[in-house]
Amino acid sequence: MNLADSKAVVGGFYDLNAVTELKFGDSSTETERLQKVAKEFETLFVNEMLKSARKANEVLADDNPLNSEEVKTFQGMLDNELALTLGRQGKLGVADMLVRQFGGEPKTAVPAEQMVQPLRPLARERSVDSGAINQVAQAGRVDLGGVKPEQTQFVKKIAAFAQGAADRLGVPVSHIVAQAALESGWGKHVPKAEDGGSSYNFFGIKAGGWDGDKAVINTQEYKQGLWVTEQAAFRAYSGMREALNDYASFVERPRYQDAINNPAGYFEALQTAGYATDPSYADKARSVLTQVEKILAVNPGNQETGA
Repeated sequence: MNLADSKAVVGGFYDLNAVTELKFGDSSTETERLQKVAKEFETLFVNEMLKSARKANEVLADDNPLNSEEVKTFQGMLDNELALTLGRQGKLGVADMLVRQFGGEPKTAVPAEQMVQPLRPLARERSVDSGAINQVAQAGRVDLGGVKPEQTQFVKKIAAFAQGAADRLGVPVSHIVAQAALESGWGKHVPKAEDGGSSYNFFGIKAGGWDGDKAVINTQEYKQGLWVTEQAAFRAYSGMREALNDYASFVERPRYQDAINNPAGYFEALQTAGYATDPSYADKARSVLTQVEKILAVNPGNQETGA
């Protein structure tokens, strides 16, 4: 980056005197100063957009091992640099719009055909398959509004088994898949059985009153306003089919009848009945549900089968 050319833009974040210089100490014409100020505004606008995007993702940050103040600091620095670069280049066109509105002429007018790619005819019967989705994600583009390929694979893997439990309970299959994703971290944090294999316990069901195999691990519980770590035994299953069948039996107990009777308030009823100690459990489940529904919309009947 040329420091001389970017002085006014950088001033939006790092040099408060730069704005004053634009108004009083710059020998540029009025139109040129207007263009520079408009770019300042576009830089701030982009920065606020990035801040809002980061904040919207905070609901999923609790289980992220990279969620720390240090990481947030560096993310903020990166966002500032992105805002500076995009604002200086005028990629969003906000600066040009402001210049035109206040009576000036934009420095450069980008032809519309260069701003967007031409639309290609889309056959009515054409559909998106999971292979194409994974290729787009691997190319570094935003896939399904931020859904990751491994999340898509998890949903496809468990949805077929979850359908049976959903039919049995009378709740949407997306709700069951979303709860499994929340409890297991999209399948990454399933407790290990005593033999070292998977316990297939995707729902965090503890082993109280359970005569089968168990998986003993450290877990976090919210008690008296604090998160505490304690050791607990969880149920272990032979496969996903047994796990989903037991989940349905577990939720069919009288304790959770309000959840079954009110699918629209399923997560809230489970939280009220004490399924989890996390006071934000229902909100987190709703956030995950949004992603699950996107995946199921693209892959309505493309689930994997297995044990």
